[in-house]
Amino acid sequence: MLLPWVLVPQQNRYVLERFGRYAKILKPGLNFKIPVIDMVAYKHSLKEQVINVDSQNAITRDNVKLRIDGVLYYKFFDPWKASYNVKNPITALSLLAQTSMRSEIGKIELDRTFEERDSLNAKIRETVSHASEIWGIECMRYEIKDISPPEQIRRSMELQAESERIKRS
Repeated sequence: MLLPWVLVPQQNRYVLERFGRYAKILKPGLNFKIPVIDMVAYKHSLKEQVINVDSQNAITRDNVKLRIDGVLYYKFFDPWKASYNVKNPITALSLLAQTSMRSEIGKIELDRTFEERDSLNAKIRETVSHASEIWGIECMRYEIKDISPPEQIRRSMELQAESERIKRS
């Protein structure tokens, strides 16, 4: 639009470019710009947001293939870095979470994956948060949504649990 002002909502930051180069970050409220010369190039919400980390296969330390997915909570803290340090920050964050999840699952055995869910979440969050800092993004939380072992292993786990119940009684 060719309006001489930009209205930025609360908890948002807009990145203004002049002739295609960074000019400044627009803060909430009424901001003035020069029509045609100034252009809002990026819009970022500073609110906490959530992305679904797609389901993927991961191999445990004892070579068991698991299907695992999760949810990542994040927020932008530096609009300049989020605009100019990474092409697509949401995709980059999702892929980083997936690789971190596979890496952490690969360090432990199958039996411990279900027991150490909280420590897995914390390690993945720490890894993602540290790596995404350069993009101006902070990882607030990471939660593993579902861990699914192969059908054959799930059946053997159920049989083992049933035999332990019978032993106790």
